[in-house]
Amino acid sequence: MTTITGENTGENTGENLIQILDDTPAFLEELRSLLLTRELFELPQVLAEFAESVDRQFEAIDKRFNVCETDVNL
Repeated sequence: MTTITGENTGENTGENLIQILDDTPAFLEELRSLLLTRELFELPQVLAEFAESVDRQFEAIDKRFNVCETDVNL
């Protein structure tokens, strides 16, 4: 568990929480893992892998299309 250190004015506000999250990336990650489902937490990585797959597929399609263009002399 991450420990939060620093000044505590005794007043808890949304601004205080945002500042803590900005100052403590490890705490932010812990909070995300508690609030988000595993699927949502992993979504950025899943989307990145999907984008790479789509890029590879389009590269293969482009190569095949270029061969067809050459074959019909376009």
